[in-house]
This record gives sequence, structure tokens and C-alpha cells, in this order.
Amino acid sequence: MKKAQSAIATAAVGALLVAVGYVVDSATDTYLGELSAIPTLLNWFVVIMGAIPFVLGIVAWFIMRHYPVTNEDRADMKVKLHGAN
Repeated sequence: MKKAQSAIATAAVGALLVAVGYVVDSATDTYLGELSAIPTLLNWFVVIMGAIPFVLGIVAWFIMRHYPVTNEDRADMKVKLHGAN
């Protein structure tokens, strides 16, 4: 399962980088795109590294707020999980 998660995450990051125009020569690790496009590319990096995680964090916060897990619920989950083994 961890390998599948890693593969999907790596593919998603690669797809985002290609979508914003980041192209690198795999042999020399040099940027192959137009140098005048670097400021725009950096703006998209800010979106990828900041805005998207922020929005997903807010969505996760709303989900967790409507699904409260109390200490009793947590203890019950642990008992059920350890009892299944």
C-alpha cells in the first residue's frame, strides 16, 4: 500500500510540475524551458506549495470538525482493532 501511495504522489507532483511548464533534462539536471518564463514558473510554485495545501487543510479541518472523535471513541477503536488481531 505504501508503494502505491508513493507512486501516486510522485506521479501527481510530476504532473503538476509539467502542467506549470517545468522541464528538466534528466541527464544533466538543467532547466530546458524558456528563461523568461521563470518568474511565472515561480508564481505557480507558490500556488503548488502554498495555496493548494492551504485549501486542502481547510477542507480537512471542516471534515474533522463535523466528525469529532472523543477519547471514548478513540479507546473503543483501539479495543476493536487490537481485538481483531
